[in-house]
Amino acid sequence: MKEKILSLGKFLKKNVYYVLLVACVIVVGTMITLTVTSPKDNDVVIEAPDTNQPNVNEPDVNVPDTNEPDTNEPDSPDQGVISNPVVFGSPVDGEVLGAFSVDELVYCSTLKQWQTHSGIDYACNAGDSVVSVFEGSVYKVEYNLLDGNVVTVDHGNGLMTKYGALDTVTVKEGDVLKKGDEIGKAGNSAMGEVNMGTHLHFETLLDGVSVNPIQYSSSNK
Repeated sequence: MKEKILSLGKFLKKNVYYVLLVACVIVVGTMITLTVTSPKDNDVVIEAPDTNQPNVNEPDVNVPDTNEPDTNEPDSPDQGVISNPVVFGSPVDGEVLGAFSVDELVYCSTLKQWQTHSGIDYACNAGDSVVSVFEGSVYKVEYNLLDGNVVTVDHGNGLMTKYGALDTVTVKEGDVLKKGDEIGKAGNSAMGEVNMGTHLHFETLLDGVSVNPIQYSSSNK
C-alpha cells in the first residue's frame, strides 16, 4: 500500500499540469450545468396582449349622434338676420335736391364750402309724412344744430337709416316699425342745410359707414 501511495504521488508531481487542467474542466462544466438547470428569478415573461382590454394609446373618438340638433345652426330662420330682402321704399314724397357724394366734393350754399355729402336730400312740403324705408326698430332720437331733429332706425345686420331735418318726431327709442310706418314730419331744422328750405336729409349706414341708399332701392335690384 505504501508503495502505491508513493507511486501515485510521483505520478501527480510529474503530471501536475494535466491534473490541474482536468480539474478546471470539471469545475467549469459543473458551473455551466448548474447555471442551465437552475431557475432564474430575473427572467422576463412576455404575455400576449389581452384583446379585450382597451388600447390606452389610441385617442378616444366620439361618434356624433345623428339625432342631436346642430347647435351651430340658428334656432329660427330669422335669428340675427333680416327676415325679408332689403328693398327700400321712399322715405318721403319728393324730388331729389342733393345726391349722395363721398368721392367728390359738392358745394354747400349754407356753409359756403365744398364738402362731401353722406346722404340724399329730398324736397318736400312742411308737415309731409316721413316714413321708415324698411322694417326695423328706432335706435336713437336726437337733436343737433347742424342736422336738426334726427331719427335713426336699426334694420339689423349692421344696417341703419337716418332721417334728418325733421320738424317733429312721432316715434320714440325702442319702437318697432314696419316698412312705411311714420317716424316724423318734414321740416327745416338742420342749420347746416337751412338754405335748402323744407327737405328731408336721408342717410344709410352699413356697419357705421355711410353708403349710397340707391343700392337698396327697387330700381337697383
